[in-house]
Amino acid sequence: MGKMHKYHLKNSAQNIMILCLLSSAVFLFLHTDLMHFSTLEHVISNVSQSTTLSDTAKVSVQMPLHIVSRTDAPCQAWINETTSGEVFEDFGPPLLEALGSATNAVTVTSDEFCHALEQNGIYYDFTTTVPLPLLINLIDDQTYAPQSSARSLLLSSSNGETALLYAWDAEQNRYTRWDTTVTSDSLFRVTEHHTGINAEFAFLSGKPYNTLLPYTLIPRDRITMPELLATTSIQKGLQDDILTHLEFNVHSNSRYSESNGIEVILQGTRTLRFLPDGTITYSGNIDDDIPFLTVEHIGENASLRECTIAAWRVITTLLDGSIGNAVPYLISAHTEEHDRTEILFGYVVNGAPIAFSDDYAAKVEIKNNSIINFTLRLRSYTASENTFTLLPTLQAVAAAQSATPHDLFPGYYDDGNTSLIPCWLRK
Repeated sequence: MGKMHKYHLKNSAQNIMILCLLSSAVFLFLHTDLMHFSTLEHVISNVSQSTTLSDTAKVSVQMPLHIVSRTDAPCQAWINETTSGEVFEDFGPPLLEALGSATNAVTVTSDEFCHALEQNGIYYDFTTTVPLPLLINLIDDQTYAPQSSARSLLLSSSNGETALLYAWDAEQNRYTRWDTTVTSDSLFRVTEHHTGINAEFAFLSGKPYNTLLPYTLIPRDRITMPELLATTSIQKGLQDDILTHLEFNVHSNSRYSESNGIEVILQGTRTLRFLPDGTITYSGNIDDDIPFLTVEHIGENASLRECTIAAWRVITTLLDGSIGNAVPYLISAHTEEHDRTEILFGYVVNGAPIAFSDDYAAKVEIKNNSIINFTLRLRSYTASENTFTLLPTLQAVAAAQSATPHDLFPGYYDDGNTSLIPCWLRK
């Protein structure tokens, strides 16, 4: 018993000494340059966040937007806005109420739609055709919306006390009208806080604007925008972060450069490529089981909204603030044959879109609730102090003549140069 007591006392003393040594080591470690307190905070934050998947309900996927308000003939426009901008904060609620209360759907003609555009109302052009349930899910917590698609929506007060909701589906060239509970009086209270530019629709502007799509906006005054400075730079730190997110071995031996400058990293059946122009391409398959590339879903198969949010989360995480003044926006989301979903994103700077030769900045392919392929263009854009005034709209229309009607809007075209001058884009 005496020996056992001495043994326990000896063990206790050793344990106390070990704890003292550990405490001293931690104190010295935290008070050297080996790790700053902010770095430790970051590590702790990352560990705690990685234990649970992100809350998709809090993800805000923005979309480009043009808004037009007509009140007793004068027409004001807000060109190159987004659904996350201050203007839409005021113009959005009447639209959300209209979508949530829409009833009595009726297919109408383009003539009725054009006539409604001549009356008092608010017009919303999202520049791309999108399913209305997806649209309302992305900008609000509402779950109900008409089972239709639309590029643009119109709230018209021509019906009397309550507004009518019109939708134009550009892909099907279809027009639909609904009754709503939005009061006509409430429509124009939102314009009191914002002043737009003078503009008119192409179909009301006469020749030569009749060569454009009828709902193209024609600004009455010339538009001035800043020059963009563009750079292509994938630094090693960002490269390593991307590899880590995608669960590639940063120090992999299966890593080589091709003669054209493309860096290739292989891991199992997965391939990641870094192109000299800043483009990243990834290819994998549905059996890879990478949590970062898994679509969070409630049902057996992910919905279009869940796919869109998963794609947005992956793209914005990999970008990690590396694109300067630009921000991504949703271009399109489609589920195609064999349950394959394709999501396209673009970039905007102060609401103005940046166009590319292949029409997108990022493309994500989803199958069986997993992201199996994506392409991401890593370019950084900075608005300079130099500004340029675009051609008058009349001259731009003459220069952009084509055999088929098209849209015309201000933006930037990225052809790989380091300086992007604002220009008229044709779509």
